[in-house]
Amino acid sequence: MPELKNSKRVLEPCAGIGTIADKFTELTGIKVDMSDILSRREDIIQIDYMDLDCAGAYDLIITNFPYKSSTAKNPIGFSELLIKALKDVAPDGYVCSFQRLLSLESKKRYE
Repeated sequence: MPELKNSKRVLEPCAGIGTIADKFTELTGIKVDMSDILSRREDIIQIDYMDLDCAGAYDLIITNFPYKSSTAKNPIGFSELLIKALKDVAPDGYVCSFQRLLSLESKKRYE
């Protein structure tokens, strides 16, 4: 089990209202960089995670990616977000994604 509290740089790329980041900071004392497609607080940077250039910059990416599947209006789904997070985390870092088990059941998963 990794010692997540030893992470130096932490990102929550789909922060929403900041619940996960706030709890992580409360438990570890580590400040979390937050971003979301909508900024609901001053400390949340408003940017689409797919447009955020942060490859290898974070020891830990912790998030709850949106459950919605990709659609014609929104081509980015859970799989694309997770793959980006795995590419963005430092080589010895971790991605922690809170998801419903059903998010793994899709045709895209097998591609």
